[in-house]
Amino acid sequence: MEIMQILIYIVVALGGYILGRLGHKYGGHWRYVPHHWIYGILLIIIGAIYYQYPIALYLVSVGVGVAISDLYDLLHFRIHIPDQDPQKTFFGFD
Repeated sequence: MEIMQILIYIVVALGGYILGRLGHKYGGHWRYVPHHWIYGILLIIIGAIYYQYPIALYLVSVGVGVAISDLYDLLHFRIHIPDQDPQKTFFGFD
């Protein structure tokens, strides 16, 4: 892989992280909506299934960014529990 391609995948993963943080900040209090780390895992799985296509690595990169943005809930396997953050921060691992 070229260095430029790797940098593009890192930027795409950062975009997924930002999307995940937006989901946490504006949708983390909803009660019966699954946490957004689940969508990240689904994107990683879809990218792994369609690995032959060029878009697959982009899906995996976005999925990794989204999953990392909600790492605390992923590690504690929270699915439907609303976030209890008294102070919502945009950047950071929760």
